[in-house]
Formats: sequence, structure tokens, C-alpha cells
Amino acid sequence: MIQINWKVRIKSKTFWVQIFGAFLFPILLYNNIEASSLTTWHSVGSLLLGLLSNPFLLFTVGWNVICAIISPTSSGLSDTPEELAKK
Repeated sequence: MIQINWKVRIKSKTFWVQIFGAFLFPILLYNNIEASSLTTWHSVGSLLLGLLSNPFLLFTVGWNVICAIISPTSSGLSDTPEELAKK
């Protein structure tokens, strides 16, 4: 079973930057859009709808999120015992 210390993860700024990038960058690259083009909520919404209608993009974003969640300090998918003991 995968054991992740979510309390520590959620408090980490690095974790949130990784999750944000895991969503944003594949969507922008696939659609060949620069971040500076997202100036209205309508354009952001249409990108998110495009994500939901594209299986390849959904898989890519999902894979990136999984990679952001997995700790590089452990040998498997779970956190190390030291990470699990943190509060």
C-alpha cells in the first residue's frame, strides 16, 4: 500500500509549484499557447474544456501529477519512514 504523508505534502510550497506546472505546461505546449495569452477567464475555461475532451492530454497531465506526488527521496511510491514520521 502506498503511504504518503499528505499533511507535510500539502504544506509544501514546492509540491504546489510542481502540481501547478504538471497541469499548466502540458496544456500550453499541446495547444501551442504562451502563458501570456491567457488574459481572460474564457480562454482559461476553453483550455480546461479542451483538456477534458482530449484523452492524450488527460493522460499526460495525470502522469505529470503522479510524478509530482512521488517523492524522489524514496525508492518506491511511498514516502520514507522519516517523511511519514514528520508532522
